[in-house]
Amino acid sequence: VPESATRVVAVAGLESLGRPVEDDVVFRMERFEEVTGASRGAPLTTPILTRLFSRSAGLFRGSPEGARRTVFLNKLDLAADPEEADDLARRILESSKARVREVVIGSLRQGRYTTRTRS
Repeated sequence: VPESATRVVAVAGLESLGRPVEDDVVFRMERFEEVTGASRGAPLTTPILTRLFSRSAGLFRGSPEGARRTVFLNKLDLAADPEEADDLARRILESSKARVREVVIGSLRQGRYTTRTRS
């Protein structure tokens, strides 16, 4: 990430929640296991995804200190339980380690979005 970046956006697809952690569900399985502590075959849960956004080796690794951190949770239209998206957004925003200021939940395909911000 360039040092001049003022905003860094990390993206995750909500259709993966509840599915087993496998190569077709996560990108770079070995890194994912390293960062989250999740095991191959375990269900992908909101606590596991929260770790992906909040750990220093996670999705915001290399982000400039002063950059605004935003999470985009995409594919709400494909989520098995849309309420899990709200729970995940809340967990990410409450994590002091994540330093995320806003979480956008929505669907690029449908053009629908809502934003949750840190209070």
